[in-house]
Amino acid sequence: MEQLLFHALSAHECYKKLETTSKGLASKEAEIRLKKYGPNALADHTKLSALGIFVSQFANPLVYILFAAAVISAFTKDFVDMGIIIAVIAISSVVGFIQEYKANHSLEELKTLIAYHALVQRDGIKLPISSKEVVPGDMIFLEAGEKVPADIRLTRVLDMEVIESALTGESTTSVKNSNALLAGVNLAERSNMAYLGTIIAKGKAEGVVVSTGAETELGKISKLLQETKEDISPLEKQIRRLGQLIGIFLIGLATFLFGFGILLQHSWLEMFLVSVAVLVAAIPEGILPALTVILAVGMKRIHKNNGLIRKMVSAETLGSVSVICSDKTGTLTSGVMQVSEILTGKTLFDHRKNDISNDIEKEAQSHSLALKIGVLCNNALVENPHEDLDKQRIIGSPVEKALFISGSAFGLNKDSLEKNEPRVSEIPFDADYKFMATMHHREGHAHFIYVKGAPEKLLALSSFLEEENQICPLRKTHTQHILRQQKNLSAKGLHVLAVAYKIDKTQNPQEHFHPKTVSDLTFVGLIGLRDPLRETAKESVALCRSAGIHIVMVTGDHHLTAIAIGKEIGLRTEDKNVLEGNALDALSDQELARIIKTVDIYARVAPKHKIRIVEAWQNAGHIVGMTGDGVNDAPALKRADIGIALGSGTDVAKETSDLVLLDDNFSTIVTAIKRGRIIFDNIRKVIVYLMCDSFTELTLLSGTLLINMFIKSDIPLPLIPAQILWIKIAEDAAPAMALAFDDIDENVMRDPPRKHNEPILPHRYKAFILFYSIIMDITLFLLFLYIWKTTHAISFARTFAFAGLGFSSFFFIFSARSLKTHIFALNPFQNRYVLASAGIGMLFLLIAIYVPFFHTNILFTTPFGIFEWGILFVYTAQSIFIFELGKRIFLMKNKRAPH
Repeated sequence: MEQLLFHALSAHECYKKLETTSKGLASKEAEIRLKKYGPNALADHTKLSALGIFVSQFANPLVYILFAAAVISAFTKDFVDMGIIIAVIAISSVVGFIQEYKANHSLEELKTLIAYHALVQRDGIKLPISSKEVVPGDMIFLEAGEKVPADIRLTRVLDMEVIESALTGESTTSVKNSNALLAGVNLAERSNMAYLGTIIAKGKAEGVVVSTGAETELGKISKLLQETKEDISPLEKQIRRLGQLIGIFLIGLATFLFGFGILLQHSWLEMFLVSVAVLVAAIPEGILPALTVILAVGMKRIHKNNGLIRKMVSAETLGSVSVICSDKTGTLTSGVMQVSEILTGKTLFDHRKNDISNDIEKEAQSHSLALKIGVLCNNALVENPHEDLDKQRIIGSPVEKALFISGSAFGLNKDSLEKNEPRVSEIPFDADYKFMATMHHREGHAHFIYVKGAPEKLLALSSFLEEENQICPLRKTHTQHILRQQKNLSAKGLHVLAVAYKIDKTQNPQEHFHPKTVSDLTFVGLIGLRDPLRETAKESVALCRSAGIHIVMVTGDHHLTAIAIGKEIGLRTEDKNVLEGNALDALSDQELARIIKTVDIYARVAPKHKIRIVEAWQNAGHIVGMTGDGVNDAPALKRADIGIALGSGTDVAKETSDLVLLDDNFSTIVTAIKRGRIIFDNIRKVIVYLMCDSFTELTLLSGTLLINMFIKSDIPLPLIPAQILWIKIAEDAAPAMALAFDDIDENVMRDPPRKHNEPILPHRYKAFILFYSIIMDITLFLLFLYIWKTTHAISFARTFAFAGLGFSSFFFIFSARSLKTHIFALNPFQNRYVLASAGIGMLFLLIAIYVPFFHTNILFTTPFGIFEWGILFVYTAQSIFIFELGKRIFLMKNKRAPH
């Protein structure tokens, strides 16, 4: 079925093509077609079940490494170690599952799943049916407030306007008619078509169904959405890379130690057990639960600022965003049309800068008259008229609602006006004559005709002009001035209406009230309406730019409207910075790549264009965030690294997104990005903290082994696997997770975004970890060796090494709270969780040393006295000094350099 041609065919040709008539289908024929074309429904997008969300928590290289460690522990019959590792995996997975499940459940609560019906004509009789039963060829009847149930070629229209923003991105309604159009007219300008899922703002129409289900324009977008690939997040990539790096290093080290020991004639079993001990020492078990907590805390904090994260890793990805492709309507703007400017005579009245309610009658009676005409020549209705104005639910087109609200705010209440001047007749708006007119009777006076419509049309129908409260003939100079002002208002991105009136003193004027008799009007002025910029948008865009984030506006609206908003928020608006969808079609991928950083505004774009724009930025090495609210935005939301949907948007957009803006506000994106950057900083310092601990243990054990191998000594291992796990799980895990609650760097938005390929641990961080570990190991190994040689008690010496590693970690965590500044610049009491966790860790250390059950059955420690604690305190002070020295040498120079 050649759907694209229906808008170019006459109604009769459409009937013929669809093998139907203006009376509709026979019921039997409809049944046949329903079997042929299938139900008029789109395939449900696959949603992750609760089980699916839980299973996805295990798709992590760090989990694989921990599972491997658990298997090795089981193989060596070290079931306590195995149980601890399994518990770590389980707890982390449950926390992750709870957060993601709650986010997805919150999204379900946002949805508005409404099953709607359609009024069709079959066997010559009108009857309501389920929208799923509509078939091509059905004659269908539409009224204001209804959703369009299929793609329809309109054959008869009565003052109908349709809200198509979810499909086309247009902020204004589409005025409909039944005239055939040229074949090449784009989707947003097909005035004789109504599309599935759009909403009728006003009027009535009937038409013939041309497409249903997957063949509709909405269905095509659904198919494009299914075909669009969704890449894994940058954090997932970095975690995989880190997991692979740790895995390769551990296998390599274990293999080296095992092979080297065999060459030196150590037994196979001995070297296997030694290798297992080293593996356990090196695996940073605390990273997994710490990452989970950091992301979960980040999700909650973003939610407090009106952002709903649907997947935990997306919380961090926000911090990596370097480009935001933002929709205009509803995100940068309020999404609600408002009266902005009124021009009468030579006076321009700016609603944004003046308190009209106080001065309109005194200073601008003609402006009041212009608004009055806009209110009376208007079909907007209030569902709950007894409520306050800000709580009223108004039904009508966006333009008529704006006129209604503006008039009400300034004392021009429609009900009150109509009591004095009741409406007696109406000429609905039609695309042919481009105006709407209403006739009103004023008691004791003649009839008044109020008209609103296209400026050029009303000027042609006018003979007089109201200027400075006086009526004068409309001269050519007046017309030229008004048209120039119209052009100026349009250049600002305003939707411009003209208003006029006529006093009809004839008898029974309503009898001859029709479009052809509307003439000799008195022209009053122009009304400019706009979807205004959100109050926080300009500031938020400026903050993004200062943070090195490139803002691109991508809209289906007219380029003049886009340019006007672009100027307000500080985007570049020269010709080279603006590109329309048809011009984008003419560019190859290579040509687009060359200009991608030049273009700030894309107008008149379709879903396929949005995907190309996102991919072009991604190919240039950027992390891209894409905002949208309509079905037409869903494919690009899915393709972007971060899809950002409006809470008031369509269900499809929200289900496809990573972040839902519950307040539809661009500033929420900025807050989420800031939070994302803090999340990454917290992830990095947690990994540095835990890796410093793990590598200190690793180098302590492997260093001891190598010394034994080279000089053939019998120095015992300073730690046993159970002690290592106790340090990692009981003592280090809580302090590491406490770092999730830190908000140390409030100035993260002053830094440029991270490069998309920047690893979690660049080379300078790895050097820092080795620097700290080696120096601390040398000290601890010498202390261990001294105590073992002087006491000849290996249990006592191991207890000292065990306590040294744990005790020092409770103190250098205060230095680890920031890798960008020194410890003395930090308030030690700011993060109470760190204080509490250090106390909890210390308690576990004391339990391990002094509670008989643990030191005799599990950890094999020996209690010691004040002298040993004094030595440990000195060792701990050294840990802080070395950590601070390492930060200054490796981390606090060229902070943003990745290597």
